Amino acid sequence: MPRASFIAASFLLFTSSVIVTASGCHIVAGIEEKTLGEPGPPEPGALLCGPGAPANPACAMNTCDVSTSKVANECNCGVCGRDCGGMGCEASRCLVGTMASVSKFAYGVATNGKAVFFSAFEDTGNGIFHTNIYRVEFDGTPGNSWQSLADFQGRVFALAADCENVYFAIDNGSGPPTIRYVSADAKDAVPMDFVSGLVAEAVDAIAVDGEFVYWVANAGDAGVKAWRKGGAVETVVNGTSGNIITGLAIRDGYVYWASQSGMPMDGKISRAKIPAKGVAWNPETVKNNAGRPQGLAVDDDSVYWVDLNAVGQMPRLRKASREFSLIPDIPLANVQMPQPPNFPATWLAVDDEYVYFIDLPGSGGAIIARSKKIIASKEVIADNQNSAEAFSAHALVADGERVYFSAPASGSDSRIMWVSK
Repeated sequence: MPRASFIAASFLLFTSSVIVTASGCHIVAGIEEKTLGEPGPPEPGALLCGPGAPANPACAMNTCDVSTSKVANECNCGVCGRDCGGMGCEASRCLVGTMASVSKFAYGVATNGKAVFFSAFEDTGNGIFHTNIYRVEFDGTPGNSWQSLADFQGRVFALAADCENVYFAIDNGSGPPTIRYVSADAKDAVPMDFVSGLVAEAVDAIAVDGEFVYWVANAGDAGVKAWRKGGAVETVVNGTSGNIITGLAIRDGYVYWASQSGMPMDGKISRAKIPAKGVAWNPETVKNNAGRPQGLAVDDDSVYWVDLNAVGQMPRLRKASREFSLIPDIPLANVQMPQPPNFPATWLAVDDEYVYFIDLPGSGGAIIARSKKIIASKEVIADNQNSAEAFSAHALVADGERVYFSAPASGSDSRIMWVSK
C-alpha cells in the first residue's frame, strides 16, 4: 500500500470500547459511560452567566472567559457548568493543552484510561526512519511527565493499548511489518516483545479488548485478523481483491469494520460476533451501499462513519433495527480528506451523548468538534483560534473527561494535545 500521501491527511484507527478490569484500568478508545464537563444546575448561590444569561459584573465581560473550574468560580467557560480541566477559557471555549512536544512526526495516539500513548518518527536519512513509542502521565495540569517506552528502526502508524501493554505494527520499509508489544508501565529502554508468530502486511489499524488483539491487513486482499492473547492467530474475515478496510471498532462482543472499493457507493459496514475458543468467526454485512466509508465508531445503539461521498453529513446505522439515517449539518471538510490508499481515519469518537470528530477546513489547520447524536448540533470545542499555536490533527481519541489528538508538524515540534469535554 503506497504511503506517500500520509502527511496531508491520514489518521489511525481506534476501538470503541470500555473494559473495566479489577485494577480500575479502562481499555478506552473513543467511548466512555459518562460525558463530563457539560452544563449542569448551578451551585446554590451561583452566578448565572453564559450565552443568553443576564449580564453579571462578576463575570469578566460577561463571556465566562475567566473560569477554569466550576468549583473555584461559577462563571464557567461558555455556559455555566463547563469545566476546562485546569485550562483557561477564551471566546467561550476551553483552551487547548499540550501534553507532550517532540521534534519528530507525531502520529498515532491511544489511551487505556491511565495514560496516553503516542508514536512519533523521524527520517534519519536515506529513507531510514526511527520511531519512539511514548507514554504520557496525565494529571490535568501542564508539565505532564512523559517517557519513551521503546525506540526502533521503522515507522509506526497503528497502535492500541490495554491495561498491560501497548500494541503496534512496525513498517520498516522492506518486507511485511511486524506486530509487537511493550509494557504500558515500562520505563526507558525496556526491550520490545514480538507477538509470537505474527507477521502482517500493510497493517493500517490495531484494536484491542480483554481477550484479543485485532488488526487490519490491507495488501491485495484486505482482511481482519485476531490474535487470542497467548494463543493463535485467527482470521475474522478474508478480504476481496481490490477492497480496502477503512474502519475498525470493538463493541458489545462484536468486531465491526468498514470497507470500500473503487466504486463510489458500494461500501459496506460489517461485523462478526467474537466467538468462544474453538468456534469459527461468522462475519455478516449489516449495511450495503454505505457510500465510501472512512473511519468508524460504535456505541450501544448505533454505528457511525464518515462517507467521503456525503460531505456535510454523517451516516448512522442503528444496530437493532438496521435503520439508516444521516446526521445533518456536520460540515466535514471536502479537502484533505483521507483517500484510499491512505490509512483509515481515526477522527471519530463517541460517548453517551456526542460524536466527536476532526474537521480540516480549507484554510488549513484543524478543528475538533462534536455533534449531539440525536439532534444534530455541531459545536467546535477546539480550533486554531483558541490555541496558543496553530495545529493540525491526525488521530483523535477520548475518555470520559478529555479529547486527545496528535498534532504533527514537519520541520518543527509535534505535539500531543487535549481539550476538556
